[in-house]
Amino acid sequence: MSDPVLEAQAVHKSFHQGPVVLEVLRGVAFNVAAGERVAIVGASGSGKTTLLQLLVRRSKVALARECARTLLERVGLGERLHHRPHQLSGGERQRAAVARALVTQPRVVLADEPTGNLDGANAESVFALMLELNRERGTSLVVVTHDVRLAGRMERIYELERGTLAVRQ
Repeated sequence: MSDPVLEAQAVHKSFHQGPVVLEVLRGVAFNVAAGERVAIVGASGSGKTTLLQLLVRRSKVALARECARTLLERVGLGERLHHRPHQLSGGERQRAAVARALVTQPRVVLADEPTGNLDGANAESVFALMLELNRERGTSLVVVTHDVRLAGRMERIYELERGTLAVRQ
């Protein structure tokens, strides 16, 4: 494997609920190589979003107006460039969020249910854009999803269960 663009080693996370300590992540470790597509699946409440939030803290944000315009056009929102979020439908907001995540041309995109609130056609369009950028720019993808079809299109699938992460067979 080439040098990883994302690496997690011995990630632990607990939440305190009164006297009870809920251990959500127990020594999670994994690597993502440049251009690799990875899915993280697991039951609701298993810690998938918590893991993603811990990984996001390492990312940097920059703005590129022309790239933003191009990406919004690619997700079908070019004519909505000057609209405010409250003027967009839920599906349009989801597509705008994907474009926003990709505007800085990051080495890795971390996405929590990126197609979860979209109808079939818009979900396919958004995921196709993510795959296209993966191929064109070598952008790695780490996608948390309940959608087994989306997970099946990734190169590697991890399952988070009882706080541990394992490659799914």
